[in-house]
Amino acid sequence: MKTFYVAELQNLSSVRRADKITANTLTAAKRAASKHQTFAGTILKLMDANGYLIAVKENGAWKEPGFSNPGPEMCIA
Repeated sequence: MKTFYVAELQNLSSVRRADKITANTLTAAKRAASKHQTFAGTILKLMDANGYLIAVKENGAWKEPGFSNPGPEMCIA
Protein backbone atom coordinates (compact mmCIF):
# COMPACT_ATOMS: atom_id res chain seq x y z
CA MET A 1 0.00 0.00 0.00
CA LYS A 2 1.13 3.50 -0.79
CA THR A 3 0.82 6.54 1.46
CA PHE A 4 -0.99 9.63 0.25
CA TYR A 5 -2.00 12.88 1.94
CA VAL A 6 -5.23 14.75 1.27
CA ALA A 7 -6.21 18.28 2.28
CA GLU A 8 -9.67 19.83 1.97
CA LEU A 9 -9.33 23.54 1.23
CA GLN A 10 -11.55 26.55 0.57
CA ASN A 11 -9.47 27.59 -2.48
CA LEU A 12 -6.26 26.60 -4.25
CA SER A 13 -4.10 29.05 -2.32
CA SER A 14 -5.33 27.94 1.13
CA VAL A 15 -2.99 26.00 3.40
CA ARG A 16 -4.15 23.35 5.82
CA ARG A 17 -2.75 20.28 7.49
CA ALA A 18 -3.23 17.19 5.32
CA ASP A 19 -4.67 13.86 6.47
CA LYS A 20 -2.85 10.60 5.78
CA ILE A 21 -4.56 7.89 3.72
CA THR A 22 -3.27 4.60 2.32
CA ALA A 23 -4.29 3.03 -0.97
CA ASN A 24 -2.95 0.60 -3.56
CA THR A 25 -3.48 2.87 -6.58
CA LEU A 26 -3.96 6.52 -7.42
CA THR A 27 -7.58 5.78 -8.37
CA ALA A 28 -8.22 4.20 -4.98
CA ALA A 29 -6.60 7.19 -3.25
CA LYS A 30 -8.84 9.61 -5.17
CA ARG A 31 -11.90 7.55 -4.25
CA ALA A 32 -10.93 7.50 -0.55
CA ALA A 33 -10.28 11.24 -0.56
CA SER A 34 -13.65 11.93 -2.18
CA LYS A 35 -15.45 9.79 0.40
CA HIS A 36 -13.91 11.83 3.21
CA GLN A 37 -14.79 15.22 1.70
CA THR A 38 -16.83 17.00 4.37
CA PHE A 39 -18.04 20.21 2.76
CA ALA A 40 -19.61 20.86 -0.64
CA GLY A 41 -17.75 23.31 -2.86
CA THR A 42 -14.32 22.74 -1.33
CA ILE A 43 -11.16 21.71 -3.13
CA LEU A 44 -9.24 18.49 -2.43
CA LYS A 45 -5.48 18.33 -2.92
CA LEU A 46 -3.94 14.87 -3.15
CA MET A 47 -0.21 14.59 -2.47
CA ASP A 48 2.29 11.75 -2.35
CA ALA A 49 4.31 10.77 0.74
CA ASN A 50 6.92 13.45 -0.07
CA GLY A 51 4.35 16.25 -0.29
CA TYR A 52 4.35 16.54 -4.08
CA LEU A 53 1.01 17.53 -5.58
CA ILE A 54 -0.51 14.63 -7.55
CA ALA A 55 -4.10 15.70 -8.23
CA VAL A 56 -6.67 18.37 -7.41
CA LYS A 57 -10.43 17.86 -7.20
CA GLU A 58 -12.24 21.04 -8.13
CA ASN A 59 -15.94 21.38 -9.06
CA GLY A 60 -16.41 17.63 -8.74
CA ALA A 61 -13.67 16.62 -11.20
CA TRP A 62 -10.12 15.42 -10.57
CA LYS A 63 -7.33 17.19 -12.45
CA GLU A 64 -3.72 16.05 -12.59
CA PRO A 65 -1.29 18.94 -13.03
CA GLY A 66 1.41 18.50 -15.66
CA PHE A 67 4.35 19.78 -13.66
CA SER A 68 7.80 18.51 -14.57
CA ASN A 69 9.15 19.12 -11.03
CA PRO A 70 6.46 20.69 -8.82
CA GLY A 71 8.26 20.70 -5.49
CA PRO A 72 6.54 20.14 -2.15
CA GLU A 73 3.08 21.67 -2.12
CA MET A 74 2.60 22.04 1.62
CA CYS A 75 3.90 20.83 4.95
CA ILE A 76 2.42 17.46 5.81
CA ALA A 77 4.05 16.97 9.20
